Amino acid sequence: MTVDAATRDAFVNGALEDLQTQAWGQGMEIQYILITWNETAEGGNYYITDLVVGVVAKVKRDFDTGPDYLINALKAIG
Repeated sequence: MTVDAATRDAFVNGALEDLQTQAWGQGMEIQYILITWNETAEGGNYYITDLVVGVVAKVKRDFDTGPDYLINALKAIG
C-alpha cells in the first residue's frame, strides 16, 4: 500500500476506532492495543508492510468466549 503520512495516520486512527466498536459488539472491551508495521518512505509516500496487531481485551460476558470473538472483531475492520 502506498500512502502519504496524513493518510497513514488517518487510516491507523480510523482502524483503532473501528476495532474498538467491533470488539464492543463482540462483547469485549479493549484494554491494550499495539500496532506495528514496517514502512519505507520514497518521494513523500510510505510503503506499509508486515502489519501486526496485538490486543488485550476484557470479555464482558459471563461465559467462556474463546479467541474467535476477537478474531471476528479484527476481521471486521480488515
